[in-house]
Amino acid sequence: MRLVTAVSWALTAAPVALHAAGCENPLSYDERRAVVAEEAKGDPVLFEAIALEHTKDADLSRPQGEPIRISWDQALKLILLGTVRTAVQHHDLSIALITRSGRQFTTRESRLGEIWKAVAIVDPCGVYITKVTE
Repeated sequence: MRLVTAVSWALTAAPVALHAAGCENPLSYDERRAVVAEEAKGDPVLFEAIALEHTKDADLSRPQGEPIRISWDQALKLILLGTVRTAVQHHDLSIALITRSGRQFTTRESRLGEIWKAVAIVDPCGVYITKVTE
Protein backbone atom coordinates (compact mmCIF):
# COMPACT_ATOMS: atom_id res chain seq x y z
CA MET A 1 0.00 0.00 0.00
CA ARG A 2 2.83 2.41 0.85
CA LEU A 3 4.48 1.76 -2.51
CA VAL A 4 1.25 2.55 -4.36
CA THR A 5 0.82 5.73 -2.34
CA ALA A 6 4.43 6.80 -2.98
CA VAL A 7 4.17 6.13 -6.72
CA SER A 8 0.85 7.94 -6.87
CA TRP A 9 2.32 10.95 -5.06
CA ALA A 10 5.39 10.99 -7.34
CA LEU A 11 3.25 10.90 -10.47
CA THR A 12 1.05 13.74 -9.29
CA ALA A 13 3.82 15.90 -7.79
CA ALA A 14 6.24 15.64 -10.72
CA PRO A 15 4.11 17.59 -13.24
CA VAL A 16 3.56 20.35 -10.69
CA ALA A 17 7.29 20.62 -10.07
CA LEU A 18 8.02 20.64 -13.78
CA HIS A 19 5.35 23.26 -14.41
CA ALA A 20 6.73 25.42 -11.62
CA ALA A 21 10.16 25.27 -13.24
CA GLY A 22 8.70 26.72 -16.45
CA CYS A 23 10.16 26.28 -19.92
CA GLU A 24 13.20 28.44 -19.35
CA ASN A 25 16.64 26.90 -19.68
CA PRO A 26 17.18 25.13 -16.36
CA LEU A 27 20.93 25.75 -16.47
CA SER A 28 22.52 28.74 -14.77
CA TYR A 29 24.65 31.20 -16.69
CA ASP A 30 27.84 29.47 -15.52
CA GLU A 31 26.45 26.04 -16.40
CA ARG A 32 25.53 27.24 -19.91
CA ARG A 33 29.08 28.61 -20.33
CA ALA A 34 30.46 25.22 -19.23
CA VAL A 35 28.31 23.50 -21.84
CA VAL A 36 29.54 25.83 -24.59
CA ALA A 37 33.12 25.24 -23.44
CA GLU A 38 32.40 21.48 -23.23
CA GLU A 39 33.60 21.30 -19.64
CA ALA A 40 31.33 18.95 -17.68
CA LYS A 41 33.79 18.67 -14.77
CA GLY A 42 32.15 15.44 -13.59
CA ASP A 43 28.61 16.89 -13.51
CA PRO A 44 26.27 14.36 -15.16
CA VAL A 45 23.72 17.04 -16.10
CA LEU A 46 26.37 19.12 -17.85
CA PHE A 47 27.72 15.98 -19.54
CA GLU A 48 24.23 15.24 -20.93
CA ALA A 49 23.73 18.89 -21.92
CA ILE A 50 26.99 18.78 -23.89
CA ALA A 51 25.95 15.51 -25.55
CA LEU A 52 22.57 17.05 -26.42
CA GLU A 53 24.29 20.01 -28.08
CA HIS A 54 26.24 17.57 -30.25
CA THR A 55 23.20 15.56 -31.30
CA LYS A 56 20.13 17.80 -31.06
CA ASP A 57 20.20 18.78 -34.72
CA ALA A 58 21.46 15.43 -35.95
CA ASP A 59 19.12 13.80 -38.42
CA LEU A 60 18.94 10.36 -36.86
CA SER A 61 16.35 9.10 -39.33
CA ARG A 62 16.27 10.54 -42.81
CA PRO A 63 12.81 11.13 -44.29
CA GLN A 64 11.80 8.07 -46.26
CA GLY A 65 9.75 7.93 -49.43
CA GLU A 66 6.91 10.11 -50.59
CA PRO A 67 4.65 11.75 -47.97
CA ILE A 68 1.59 9.70 -47.01
CA ARG A 69 -1.71 11.60 -46.88
CA ILE A 70 -3.51 11.14 -43.54
CA SER A 71 -6.53 12.69 -41.87
CA TRP A 72 -6.25 15.53 -39.37
CA ASP A 73 -7.36 13.14 -36.60
CA GLN A 74 -4.58 10.73 -37.53
CA ALA A 75 -2.06 13.58 -37.47
CA LEU A 76 -3.23 14.55 -33.97
CA LYS A 77 -2.79 10.96 -32.82
CA LEU A 78 0.76 10.85 -34.19
CA ILE A 79 1.61 14.09 -32.39
CA LEU A 80 0.03 12.99 -29.11
CA LEU A 81 1.82 9.64 -29.34
CA GLY A 82 5.12 11.49 -29.37
CA THR A 83 6.26 10.08 -32.70
CA VAL A 84 6.53 13.43 -34.54
CA ARG A 85 9.96 15.07 -34.55
CA THR A 86 9.27 17.82 -37.12
CA ALA A 87 6.04 19.68 -37.92
CA VAL A 88 5.82 22.06 -40.88
CA GLN A 89 2.90 24.45 -41.31
CA HIS A 90 2.17 26.04 -44.68
CA HIS A 91 0.03 29.16 -45.19
CA ASP A 92 -2.54 27.15 -47.15
CA LEU A 93 -3.30 25.11 -43.97
CA SER A 94 -1.39 22.09 -45.22
CA ILE A 95 0.81 20.32 -42.67
CA ALA A 96 3.84 18.11 -43.15
CA LEU A 97 4.95 15.80 -40.35
CA ILE A 98 8.16 13.80 -40.11
CA THR A 99 8.17 11.07 -37.49
CA ARG A 100 11.04 9.56 -35.57
CA SER A 101 10.92 6.55 -37.89
CA GLY A 102 11.59 8.86 -40.83
CA ARG A 103 8.17 8.55 -42.44
CA GLN A 104 6.58 11.69 -43.86
CA PHE A 105 2.90 12.52 -43.63
CA THR A 106 0.75 15.33 -44.96
CA THR A 107 -2.61 16.59 -43.81
CA ARG A 108 -4.63 19.77 -43.63
CA GLU A 109 -5.51 21.58 -40.42
CA SER A 110 -8.98 23.04 -39.98
CA ARG A 111 -7.74 26.48 -38.87
CA LEU A 112 -4.36 28.17 -39.05
CA GLY A 113 -2.40 27.44 -35.88
CA GLU A 114 -4.24 24.29 -34.78
CA ILE A 115 -1.07 22.27 -35.27
CA TRP A 116 0.80 24.33 -32.69
CA LYS A 117 -1.91 23.76 -30.09
CA ALA A 118 -1.46 20.02 -30.49
CA VAL A 119 2.34 20.28 -30.44
CA ALA A 120 2.19 22.39 -27.27
CA ILE A 121 0.33 19.62 -25.45
CA VAL A 122 3.19 17.18 -26.05
CA ASP A 123 6.11 19.61 -26.11
CA PRO A 124 5.17 22.78 -24.21
CA CYS A 125 8.78 23.95 -24.00
CA GLY A 126 9.54 23.39 -27.68
CA VAL A 127 12.42 21.02 -27.01
CA TYR A 128 11.48 17.78 -28.75
CA ILE A 129 9.52 18.78 -31.85
CA THR A 130 11.07 21.05 -34.45
CA LYS A 131 8.49 23.60 -35.60
CA VAL A 132 8.68 25.20 -39.05
CA THR A 133 6.30 27.73 -40.60
CA GLU A 134 6.44 28.49 -44.31
